Amino acid sequence: MSGVFAGNRSFTIPGVKTGLSQQVSAMVRMTLQQGASTTNPLTGEVAYSNAALSGSIQVEGLRCFTSGAISTKSLSEIDGNRVTLTFDMDDGSTLQMMGSLTDMAATHLSADLFLANGGTCGTIRSLGISEMTQLN
Repeated sequence: MSGVFAGNRSFTIPGVKTGLSQQVSAMVRMTLQQGASTTNPLTGEVAYSNAALSGSIQVEGLRCFTSGAISTKSLSEIDGNRVTLTFDMDDGSTLQMMGSLTDMAATHLSADLFLANGGTCGTIRSLGISEMTQLN
């Protein structure tokens, strides 16, 4: 599984002044590469894993963050058709994505959950399934 995946997503963001949450639509674009070096958090040992994913993310339409890279602090991986990603974002937050590949060619990613913690907006969430299509 490698390539650029893109799709629109609706995020719930806490209100800064009102305290009321708001729905914001954003374009999400992820560049992913399967196969990466991983570090065992207990031993510090570095090893290559074909299941590990590396890459980056761009988000257009949110005031909180615009880009990030796969975190080196937790494993982003593919397990069967399930995809789990953790990104360190440019505002200091951590963005997690969980989803599934929906076709054998790995050209469609069904994103179930996006969850961001920390950073400038606090907790941001996006629940529900949305399709992300491979661009290249």
